[in-house]
Amino acid sequence: MQLGLALVSGDLVLILLSEKWYPIVGLLQVLCVGGIWYMLPMPTAPVLNARGRAGTVLRFYSFFFVIMAGALLLGACFGLKGVAVAWAVAYCGLRSIFVWLALRELGLSIGIYLANLASPISAALAMSAVVIVVQSLAPPFHEPIERLARDVVVGAAVYIPLLLLRDHSFGAEVKNIVQTLLAGSRA
Repeated sequence: MQLGLALVSGDLVLILLSEKWYPIVGLLQVLCVGGIWYMLPMPTAPVLNARGRAGTVLRFYSFFFVIMAGALLLGACFGLKGVAVAWAVAYCGLRSIFVWLALRELGLSIGIYLANLASPISAALAMSAVVIVVQSLAPPFHEPIERLARDVVVGAAVYIPLLLLRDHSFGAEVKNIVQTLLAGSRA
C-alpha cells in the first residue's frame, strides 16, 4: 500500500488538496517509502514483551525517541525536505534494529523473516514496476482522476493475482472469508 501511495501521490494530492499543495508530493513520497518500515516490524514489541523482555522494549523506545529527536533537529537545519529525509533514514534504521532484536530473541535469521514476507514484497515490487511503466508509456490523461483510477486499477490487477498465486494460504483465507460473507448474507 505504501509503494502504491507513493506512486500515485501526485494525482492524489491534486484531487484531494488542489494544485496549491502539489509541492508536498516529494515529502509524501518519502514518508510513504519510510512508512514501509512501520509495517515490517509490527510484531516486534509483542514478541519481546511475551518473552519477558519488556526492559529491552523500554530501552529501545527510549533510545528511539532520543535518536529521532536528534535526527529531526538536524534535518530541520535543511528545511522541510531535510526533516523528511532525516525522519526516513533514522526511522528505517531504528525499526530495522528493532526487528533484529526480536529475531535474535526468537533465534531466527533475517533471511527466514524476509522469506516469509517474500510474497507481498515481490507482489508490491512487481506492481510498482508495472505502474511505473504504465505511467510512462500509456497515453496521457488530462485529468488527474483518470490517471489515478488507471494507476489504482492497474496496480490492483497486478498485486492481487500475484499475491494469490504466490501465497496459497492467503488465497485460502480470502476464499474462506468470501464464503463466510456469502453464507451470512443468505441467512
